[in-house]
Amino acid sequence: GAFIKNIDSAQLRYKLEYTQRKDLLPEFTQLSSASLSNNFNASTDFTQKNGNRFSGSVTYREFTVNKQTASALKPERTILARVEYDYAFNKRVFVANTFYQIGSGQELRRDFQFVEVLVGQGQYVWKDFNKDGTQQLNEFVLAGFADKPQANYIKVFLPSNSFISTHINQFNQTLNINPAAVWSNKKGVKKIISKFSNLSALKLDRKTQRLNTASFLNPFLLNVNDTSLISLNSLLRNTVFFNRSNPTFGADYTYQNQRSKLLLTTGFESRTRAEHGLNIRWNATNSWSILGNASTGNRFYASDFFSANNYNYTFFEVKPRISYQLNNQVRLTVLYGYFEGRNAKLLGNQLAKSNELGAELRLSLTKQGVINGKLSNYQITFDGEAQSQLG
Repeated sequence: GAFIKNIDSAQLRYKLEYTQRKDLLPEFTQLSSASLSNNFNASTDFTQKNGNRFSGSVTYREFTVNKQTASALKPERTILARVEYDYAFNKRVFVANTFYQIGSGQELRRDFQFVEVLVGQGQYVWKDFNKDGTQQLNEFVLAGFADKPQANYIKVFLPSNSFISTHINQFNQTLNINPAAVWSNKKGVKKIISKFSNLSALKLDRKTQRLNTASFLNPFLLNVNDTSLISLNSLLRNTVFFNRSNPTFGADYTYQNQRSKLLLTTGFESRTRAEHGLNIRWNATNSWSILGNASTGNRFYASDFFSANNYNYTFFEVKPRISYQLNNQVRLTVLYGYFEGRNAKLLGNQLAKSNELGAELRLSLTKQGVINGKLSNYQITFDGEAQSQLG
């Protein structure tokens, strides 16, 4: 290998590198060439005077195989390119990060199986739904509250013998808006606006089989045909804060939408979660404080092979809490929780309700530690199969 680069203290840094690897394997009584790879890499890093930083790199790899010596290997050409930019503007009212990466290569198609472990050490239980005494993959379900002590199976992903040519595309974007950076000492409308702040995050991660160049480079292409898709993960999250650093009163509203789709040897497995959430805190006095949380949304699961486990339910949840600080060592909290969820009509229209009433005690022992205790009573109703994945 060989490389050339400039000094590390430069404002603009760069590096060019070439490496070659040659592998030999025995053929009869001598070592013969089995494979050869050539790797080219270029990278740069630029720090602006205002502290903003840009970095990027491109790596190209060409892999050739001597078919007679290494028949199990396959020749391939891969590329990996990434750029990242950390930046702020308007006196750091806006702080952001942008990350983008593309790549190509091969990966093993994934399968999974359930492996038995010690009782209570697993996450899944086996339910013989068809009463045939034989374990099928769709008969393993996540352990519920009652089954957790008996859970004795874990889910293990396994490599298969088939390879998939892949295109990888990743895009991350975060943005933090904080008007208080310049308006915290202002009056009137600017003072009111400075009490608000916003944090946004977008993450896209896609693996596909070979696409055309335009589709390959587009990170926002999410509606990929199933014949080309390998896996897809996306997350959109936005939180609006009010009085984020105020010790007396504050609130925040969050919206998030999370999607995933994964190709297994048994077909696709898809999950979606969309949720709205509101949190409120109020320290009424030095001793009394009130916390409130409410959320509503939808959760969806679909499997090509295990269609009996599919669900699509909407839910509503509220959790108020009242705390009393007796002194520096003792705090008592009374809490209540209510949850209601209903599955889609086409999937069974099941209804679940849950009520929780409880209390918490926190005891702080100076220089010794902290003791937390909680006691809750739950009342749960569900008109479906409690041991199903939905239940």
